[in-house]
Amino acid sequence: MGDNGSIDVLVIPISSGMLVSLEKAFAQKDPLTAEISSNVTEGEVAPATFSFAANVSGGTGPNTVSWNFDDGSEESDEESVSHTFVDPGKYNVALSSTDSEGETASDTLEVIVEASTEEPPQVTFKVGDKHGKVLSNGGTTTSKSIEIKFTVTDNVGVSSVECSLEGPGTRFDKPLSPCTSPIELSKLVKGKYTFTVIATDEAENHEPQTFTWTVK
Repeated sequence: MGDNGSIDVLVIPISSGMLVSLEKAFAQKDPLTAEISSNVTEGEVAPATFSFAANVSGGTGPNTVSWNFDDGSEESDEESVSHTFVDPGKYNVALSSTDSEGETASDTLEVIVEASTEEPPQVTFKVGDKHGKVLSNGGTTTSKSIEIKFTVTDNVGVSSVECSLEGPGTRFDKPLSPCTSPIELSKLVKGKYTFTVIATDEAENHEPQTFTWTVK
């Protein structure tokens, strides 16, 4: 304060460079955040393709991203990516982002891939003769006794299984009827035989599957 009661004001000149430095010093940096967005997360049937986008904000740029799709496939570093899940199941898609100062942020998103309901049940055969020989489909044997084992698998559940047999002569023909594994056949004569299994699932899908062999 001056002698006459006036107030002295000290003026400090500030250069443009110093002003920018002050603005940076007092500026509050937003924390780094990462969020996944997707076109769809469920209801798709395998193999299913999903589109994902990384929504990254805050932090100090530039930022990098990394995707993990939880299915053993190669990771991606693209901000927007499409990925195909081959098998049905639940997958936790993970996104990780890192800024230029090493700050990290992450997010996860669960996607559900449905199994197809249009696939018919699958039948696996294991056929052997009384000599202990395992026959291949279309194979031959000299044995007059055969044991047929079969396994039925399906992704929506099996509702019924029917079997039939065609052989050389009508006495070996057996019409389609409910059956269970194993099936034992004896007193076979020379000729070609065809054993058919028709399994139907809960979605009413079915497809005949056969095993043939020849007795010599």
